[in-house]
Amino acid sequence: MHQLEQWPRSPSCRRLAHQHVALSIAERDPAKISSEKTLANIEKAFSEMGSDDSTRPLPPRYVLHQFFEQTRSIASVAELLSKGVWNSEVQIALKSLGIRYDPPLVTQVLRLDIPRDVALSFFQWLKGVRQFKHNEYTYGAMLNALGRAGHFHEMQKLFDEMEADACLVTPVTLSNVMLWYSKAKDEKGITAHWRLLRQTGAKLSTAIYAVYIEHLLRGFGNNAVGALGS
Repeated sequence: MHQLEQWPRSPSCRRLAHQHVALSIAERDPAKISSEKTLANIEKAFSEMGSDDSTRPLPPRYVLHQFFEQTRSIASVAELLSKGVWNSEVQIALKSLGIRYDPPLVTQVLRLDIPRDVALSFFQWLKGVRQFKHNEYTYGAMLNALGRAGHFHEMQKLFDEMEADACLVTPVTLSNVMLWYSKAKDEKGITAHWRLLRQTGAKLSTAIYAVYIEHLLRGFGNNAVGALGS
């Protein structure tokens, strides 16, 4: 692994370093960076990173390295899961990738078009991975994947697991689950999550109100407006 260069401390040195990095990128990959305007934008972005050495950001080369490493990791995991098979061989292969699984990486994987049963098995497998813990984003991505696939029983079961795991349940998560229940016309699910949303005290979106009013019209007819506050 290459050692990171010491990031220049003085503003003048930093400007020179910015120009050097930008030009180096252009020379290595002229197909991607082909205009002076693009180079100027790169230099501008570098210059806006701040001048306070105590809060100095990581060198851009390191940030780019992290980005491409994360992208390769996501692609490697997705390639294994997209085969649609979940068995011990897949689990061994996931371990052998040498990837550090963290919530941002897992969230991106779960948003990809992979078989939902396999995605859910991967999600549950991660609970046994050392130093990994699901958060509201990984749960949210998995809940959306199940709702999109019409697996509403599994979606509700996972939501219950999320609460049991003492994971933060945000109004966004509640809204998304309620919208999936609306798609399935699951009146019980809509009502339950509407009440949970009301308890949060969050400002509800127009889409959520529309879903609940439609639900009330199906069940209460002309008395729907009176039932809206329940």
